[in-house]
Amino acid sequence: MRFEFTAFTFGSLTNLRATLESERENKTREHVEVAQTLIRGIIDDAAKGGRATKDAQRLALSDLRAMRYAGDEYYWVNDSAGMMLMHLTDRAIEGTSVMGTRDSKGQAIFAGMIDVARKNGGGFYRYEWKNHDDPAPRAKIAYVAYIPEWDWIVGTGVYMDDIEAIYRAQAWRLGSIGFATLLVSVVAALLITRSVVRPLSVVVRQLNELASGRLDIRIENTDRGDEIGAMTHALDSVQTNLLAIAGAADEIAQGKLTTSIEPR
Repeated sequence: MRFEFTAFTFGSLTNLRATLESERENKTREHVEVAQTLIRGIIDDAAKGGRATKDAQRLALSDLRAMRYAGDEYYWVNDSAGMMLMHLTDRAIEGTSVMGTRDSKGQAIFAGMIDVARKNGGGFYRYEWKNHDDPAPRAKIAYVAYIPEWDWIVGTGVYMDDIEAIYRAQAWRLGSIGFATLLVSVVAALLITRSVVRPLSVVVRQLNELASGRLDIRIENTDRGDEIGAMTHALDSVQTNLLAIAGAADEIAQGKLTTSIEPR
C-alpha cells in the first residue's frame, strides 16, 4: 500500500508540475499572438493607407508600450541585430544592443531568443531575469515571435518560481495525506493484532496444551462476543468433555464398570 501511494503521489506531483508549466506556456504564447495580431494589423493598414514604415513602427511600439496583462506583465521588442527598440520596465536599454546581456547562468539571453525566433518563427526560451526590485534572479520563460516584414522580435516573459511554490505546497499536502494514511494503517494493524492475532494465538496455545494432556488449564477469552469467543466456548466444551472422559477412565480403572459418560 505504501508503494502504491508513493507511486500515486509521485505521479500526481509530476502531472501537476507539467500541467502548471503547460498552462503558463500556453498563456504566454497567446499574449504574444495578441501582440503579433496588433503589429500585423498596423503593417496591413500602413500598406493600404500609404503610411511610412517609420510612422507605422512608432505607432506599434506606442501601442505595445501601453499594453499590460496579468497585472504588470509587459512586452518588449528588439530587432534581429540585438538592438532593443522597446522595453517597458527598462527604458535605459532602449536604443542599445542587448546581444551581450547574460543571465546568472551565463546564457546570452537575447541572442538565444533571436535564434529561436528566426529559426522557428517563434518559440519558448527559459532563462533567469532580475528586475531592479528583485533581490535575486528568478526563473522565467519567454515566448518570442519574429515579424519578418520589420525584422522585429516581439516577446514577453513570465516568472515560473510561483509554480515551484504551488508544487511544494501540493507536495506537503500529499505528503501529509500519505503520512496520515500510513499512521491509520499502522494503528489498524496494531488493533487487528491486539483483537484477533493475539487472542487467536492464545486459542492455538490452549489447544496444544489440551492435546498434550494438560486438562486443568483455564480457557481464556470466553467472555468475548465475537468469533474468537465462539471458538473459546467450543474449546471450553472440549475441555469439559475431556475432563469427563478422563474422570470416567479413572473410575473404570478402579473397577467401577457401570460408569457412563455424558458428553456436554
